[in-house]
Amino acid sequence: VDKLRGAFNKLELIMKGEPAVYLADPVWREIAISLWDTDHDGFITAAEASENRLVSFENFDNAAKIEILDLSALYTNITPYIVNLTRIKKVIYGNSKYASSVSANSAKGNTSIEYVDAGDYYTSIDYGAFWKCTSLKIVILNKNITVIDQRAFQDCTSMESCYIKATIPPALGTWAFDNNPCKIYVPHESVATYKAATNWNLYASQIYGYDF
Repeated sequence: VDKLRGAFNKLELIMKGEPAVYLADPVWREIAISLWDTDHDGFITAAEASENRLVSFENFDNAAKIEILDLSALYTNITPYIVNLTRIKKVIYGNSKYASSVSANSAKGNTSIEYVDAGDYYTSIDYGAFWKCTSLKIVILNKNITVIDQRAFQDCTSMESCYIKATIPPALGTWAFDNNPCKIYVPHESVATYKAATNWNLYASQIYGYDF
């Protein structure tokens, strides 16, 4: 509004009501309204959106319609048990500062998911988080990752690439990449360290240097 007034100094704008957050996706809008619209007027104001909320997607009937779950703009506690999101293709965890790990078994057995970006704030991929995700192809784990727990990516039989930006090898649980043909890309300067690290040494032939 202020930009319009600056560009058109003779324009008189009269606003009624209060500014609200625009939510283009109807599926996400239904979920978000139920969580943040505290005055039940059908809209979310900036003040309402600033409140922390626990988002549990398993509690919403329409969540199965989600194909791309992009949490990049959220600063909330996310517990995305996406195993029942049968149409989901891509998950971007983004800036969820109040969550430190991708929950155990959260996507176990999901056969639609193809792409995961764990975001900058996540430090742990918990037990079996993506176990038996047979359509999963690409995973991006950022520099703050410190733990990849047991069976995290076991039996991801279509996985092509796992990009890990951490220079220090995360603690790796047993069977984490068993029955998984992916190439594991790590910083060039850390290749030897990864190949020698506990449990990583079992996947040494799959580890390659990458210029992040």
